[in-house]
Amino acid sequence: MDCRRQNRFNLVEVVLAMGAIAVGMVSMMALFPVGTKASRDAMVANHSADMADQTLRTLAGRSRDGWEIWITGGRIPDGQANMPSGVVPPLNDASLEDVSGDGTMLRNTAETGQFVLLHYADANGNNRHDQGELLDFSAVMRVWRTPIRLTKADGSEEWIPYEVAAQLNCLVEWPAHLPPGRRQRSFYSLDVFNR
Repeated sequence: MDCRRQNRFNLVEVVLAMGAIAVGMVSMMALFPVGTKASRDAMVANHSADMADQTLRTLAGRSRDGWEIWITGGRIPDGQANMPSGVVPPLNDASLEDVSGDGTMLRNTAETGQFVLLHYADANGNNRHDQGELLDFSAVMRVWRTPIRLTKADGSEEWIPYEVAAQLNCLVEWPAHLPPGRRQRSFYSLDVFNR
């Protein structure tokens, strides 16, 4: 009996092995879109958190320097009832003012407290999102203020007046091109105190 002949694979075994490998590879390839979506969702959530933090800290700094203008003067709208709508004008609309200097944060001058946030690769270096440039992230940010509520040891509540402190609230919704009810959203807040 020849030993070399016993160690070889027949055609059925080769076909079965190739089928098992194909099923495994197709299963792995089916996971790529799931991983890509999870990665994109994480990136967008990070962008929204970073931009909300940056905006709230900037508004807090400006509020401390001009409390009468920003907090008691009403430049930041009072209460969620006065929060701006989520409707966004087109990116080339004249009502959008660049407040960041690099085209990543646009303030809607038609609605107090509304900002449009963008993240994109600026191909021509003009600090403006132009037609044809890939937009990585777009969101609507709505900012408003509310009084800070204190709960005392006896369970009673007290509201701190705006002359002393305020809570800055921020709702970030993305992507901006979708109607307001279909966007993902995150809420952030920051307490600021008058010096």
